[in-house]
Amino acid sequence: MSPLAQSNLLSAVSRARARSPAFLAGVSFALSLAAGSCGPGAETPAPSPEEATSAVARPNVEGTLPPLGGGSTTTTTSPDDGAGDRESAPPGVPTGDGSPTNDGAPSDDAAPAPAAVYDVNDANSLALGQIWRASTLLSGFAHDHVVRATSWAGLVRYAPGDLSSCAVSITIATAGLLNDEADVRAHVGLEGTVGDGDRAEIREHMLAADQLDAERHPEITFRSTSCAAVDGAADPSGATGQLLVEGDVTIRGVSKRVAWPVDFAIEDGALVAHGAIDVVHADFGIEPYSAFFGAVKNGEAIRIAFDIRGALR
Repeated sequence: MSPLAQSNLLSAVSRARARSPAFLAGVSFALSLAAGSCGPGAETPAPSPEEATSAVARPNVEGTLPPLGGGSTTTTTSPDDGAGDRESAPPGVPTGDGSPTNDGAPSDDAAPAPAAVYDVNDANSLALGQIWRASTLLSGFAHDHVVRATSWAGLVRYAPGDLSSCAVSITIATAGLLNDEADVRAHVGLEGTVGDGDRAEIREHMLAADQLDAERHPEITFRSTSCAAVDGAADPSGATGQLLVEGDVTIRGVSKRVAWPVDFAIEDGALVAHGAIDVVHADFGIEPYSAFFGAVKNGEAIRIAFDIRGALR
C-alpha cells in the first residue's frame, strides 16, 4: 500500500470510528505477538522494514472457507387431496376451493437469501496488532509497539437471516508484518517515533525463532467455527449489527479458540466490519521478548483487531 493510500485509509477508519461508538479503538488484526522492545543504540545500515516486507506475496486463500451444509433442499407438502390435478392460480385469482387467494406475496417460510462471499485484503483494509512494554527497571528505554500486516487476505461468507452459512477465513504472511510506522503509531495513540534502525532490529526479534518463528511458520491464520447474533445488536434485515464470531487463531503452529465480537454493516454491496480481541503470549507458547536480563521486556497482553472493507465477489 502506498503512503498516500495508507494515509487515506487511516483517515477513513478515523471517520468510521467517529460515526460508530461501538468501534473498538486502537488496533486491527496483525498479531505482532513478539515485537521486540529495543533500547537506545546506533542506527544500523540494514534495509528498512518497508524494504524487507515489500516483496512478501499476499497469501492465497482460495478454498479456505468451510463448505456450506450438505443435503438437498426439500419442500414439505400436505397429503394429496386432488390439488395436484389443479393448475396454479395466477396472482390475485381465487383458487376456487375456499383456500386463501394467491396474491403473489412471499410466504413466511421463504428460503433466505443466498450467502454472499466478500474478499478482504491489505489493499483496502487495516490489520494491526498491539503490545505494550512491561513495567521493568529500564522500561523507560523501551517502546510500546504496533504492527501492521502488509500481506494478508481473507474471505467472509454471510447471508442475512442465515447464520448457519456465516464463515470467516483470514491468512497473514508472517514475513509481511511491519512494525512501528509513524502514522500507524499516531493512529493508535502511541507517543513518539521509532527510528528505522531500531525498527529493523525490533522486526528481526519479532520474526526470530523464539518469537513468531517466521521461517518455520510463514502464516498466521484465523478460521471461524461459528457465528452468533448478539441480542439487540442487529436490524431486522440482518444488514447491520454485531456478531460473535468464534474460531481459532493459529500462531507459530499453536491454536487458540477465541470469541470475537464483530460490528458490521452491508453498505452499497460491500462489507464493512471492525472488531478486536485480547489474548496473551502464553496462549501460543511464546515468552515475551526481553533484553538486558529482563530489565527491558514486553508485557503479556496482545490486542488483535481489524478494520475491513470487503468487496463482493
